[in-house]
Amino acid sequence: MIQDYLKTSLVFYDDINKQHRYNDCCQEKTNWDKLKSPTDRFLPFQIRIPTDDWVGDINSVTLYDNGNNVVANLITAYGIRPLLDLVSNCSWSDTYVWIIYNGGTLSAALPVGEYYIKITDDASNAWYSELFLVCDMTAVEFVDDDEIILRWINEYPAPWAPFDTFSSDDNYIVSAINTGGGTQGAHSNAIDGTNGERFYYEIDFTRVVGAAQWNMYLMNTDNLFVPVRNQIALPPIVISTGKLQPTAPGPYYLVVYVGLANQTASIDVSLKRIINGTYNGMIGLEWYNKCDFNGIIYQDKDTWYSFFQGFKNRLYFERKLESPRTETVRDEVERVGVRFTKSIVQKKFYMFSILVPEFLYNVLQTLQLYANERRSAVYIYLDNGDVGRIKELNVLEEWIDGNCYCKITIEFREDAVVWTNCCDNYALRDESSCS
Repeated sequence: MIQDYLKTSLVFYDDINKQHRYNDCCQEKTNWDKLKSPTDRFLPFQIRIPTDDWVGDINSVTLYDNGNNVVANLITAYGIRPLLDLVSNCSWSDTYVWIIYNGGTLSAALPVGEYYIKITDDASNAWYSELFLVCDMTAVEFVDDDEIILRWINEYPAPWAPFDTFSSDDNYIVSAINTGGGTQGAHSNAIDGTNGERFYYEIDFTRVVGAAQWNMYLMNTDNLFVPVRNQIALPPIVISTGKLQPTAPGPYYLVVYVGLANQTASIDVSLKRIINGTYNGMIGLEWYNKCDFNGIIYQDKDTWYSFFQGFKNRLYFERKLESPRTETVRDEVERVGVRFTKSIVQKKFYMFSILVPEFLYNVLQTLQLYANERRSAVYIYLDNGDVGRIKELNVLEEWIDGNCYCKITIEFREDAVVWTNCCDNYALRDESSCS
């Protein structure tokens, strides 16, 4: 039976009997790739509840083992309540309430074992997660390949002022000059982000004139005066690297300023997101969209459809990549009866296969939509430290075991390689000159 729930990595039900283990035709099967979660957090999840069924507030969040025994009160023992976001008034019809967990770090380590989460409201309505395995894994931290594009704006809040002279080219401040004295500064365009997200910076800074210290902050756009994390001091002629971690919700500005006259500097900034990768011996998948997609909330609750909230689906599989395959496409043309190749595009696809029940099949089928939708992103993490954004993804399926389980092969490609024929720049009679 197909379950019509939000296609998030950790599925929730309104009845415990809808958990996969109670599916009659599949009870004897134990060889499928079960949901896996690290000891310091749960897989991200969302629960969408019809407004008519919602009463009051979240009353309890409890961890149960696979024998339905209470393991812990997740509010008092693991501090999950501040990590749960209760969202309403988010859709035009306002017919749903959401409980959202972005995958934040718990206050204590979870015990290893098989569990599920039960959430109740004040009227004792209950929602049950699918069973998942808490695994003892070691987290790996990666820096995203995609650089955040910064566009500098020569503005600074009163009573301070913008730079007297300022020129920039995207991430690069060509020249910022404070000639008049007092604090002067500029800020970047708004940067999407969430509370606790980390950014990796690399700054190539050159102080052309002056001896005063230049500074850089990551600041909340709601109040440009208040830094949300530590200051970066920029000494003369240096390449600085490090991390910034905001402690308030985004979006943010990156701000640079100096407080004395007769100061000139050039600053080239590279800013990327720091992301949690996969775990030892695992392949990790992470996917998201920058707007309402598949019924899942990705935006900020107070500014619907305005900026990215930070929710990301995440799954881990104890798998290795299988042997790749190569796909070659030729672009041929005909000239005076002769056919020759203008270009060749070669794509190299990697893949891995897993065995999953229907609830997880429903989730993974959406990956193709995310990988090919321009506001979306799908990332893959390998235990050797490699991380990449998937450019093209295919989900191949084969139902087995009486249609209780599906063998899913996820194949994805790296950047395509394109060869062009050098002769394409020559007339046909000159083809011999290319040899």
